[in-house]
Amino acid sequence: MRLKYLSCIFILCLLSNGCMTIPPQNYSPLTTKKDNNFYIKHDEFKNASFIRHKLFFNKYADLPLELYIVKDSNLRITFTYRGSDWIFFDQAILLSSTDRMEFSFKSYDKTTNVGYGGAVFESIDLYLSDQDSQKLLNILNASGDHKVRLTGKYYRDYILNKNKINALKEILDYYFGNS
Repeated sequence: MRLKYLSCIFILCLLSNGCMTIPPQNYSPLTTKKDNNFYIKHDEFKNASFIRHKLFFNKYADLPLELYIVKDSNLRITFTYRGSDWIFFDQAILLSSTDRMEFSFKSYDKTTNVGYGGAVFESIDLYLSDQDSQKLLNILNASGDHKVRLTGKYYRDYILNKNKINALKEILDYYFGNS
């Protein structure tokens, strides 16, 4: 009975994006404030520091996109697909009730991998200009559903929940306030 109870708690934590949000090694809190949502890591080989929101440390969450900051440089956007079948995406589309934003790229610029049990992984990491960053913020500030489609030979649709939208907006607010 106790094992069933613990299993249920573990599954609920995974679904809520709560329990498994643990910063990877070498990341430390950006500030000492209790409500700090940002973590930083310095890569001495690239001579760059990377700032990420803690929501995106949950490796079990189904997050199709992430924003992160390369300190003193630029904003980056990452689109990621994890699943059992390839979609071979070469385009990402973000929709709100009032606007849309499209990203196109060559499929050979992506990172792809096959994991344990045949799980597939596709990911692309792109530079986000200040103009595109502002457009993305406008999309996230719109009311209604916020959707993402990763499309190529096949496609996968996602609906961003409020936690993901808020985390993305927090990153954009931090970027615009500190750039």
